[in-house]
Amino acid sequence: MKLLPPFDAPKRVRFSVHVLWAVLAFGIIVRFALFDSYGVSLAKLLWLSVIGVAIHGYFIVGISSGRNSARWVYPLLLVFGILVAPPRPSDPLDVIPMLVQVSALVPLFTGNASAWFKSARVAA
Repeated sequence: MKLLPPFDAPKRVRFSVHVLWAVLAFGIIVRFALFDSYGVSLAKLLWLSVIGVAIHGYFIVGISSGRNSARWVYPLLLVFGILVAPPRPSDPLDVIPMLVQVSALVPLFTGNASAWFKSARVAA
């Protein structure tokens, strides 16, 4: 299990993975710092956070490992999440992480990053 991409991975991939881990950590911190405003119990918030971290972590590790499927499924899940629970435009703690995630995913589909995912698939 590779939490971070290998050094032979393009800079875009390494940077994107670091940003995705940072956004995930930021989301956890914000969730627990502001859990009173969510209107759920701490136990339920903890349970939902564990599920969220497991899902996000699985796909970030997949991206780190060069799995092309993870590179495609993660943005689809992000769009699904935005459609199901849209961020509140008045709350920057909702909007900014979503924009950062999108901006971290875009480089994974361009240039040498895209070629690296294809070569990683062939090598596996």
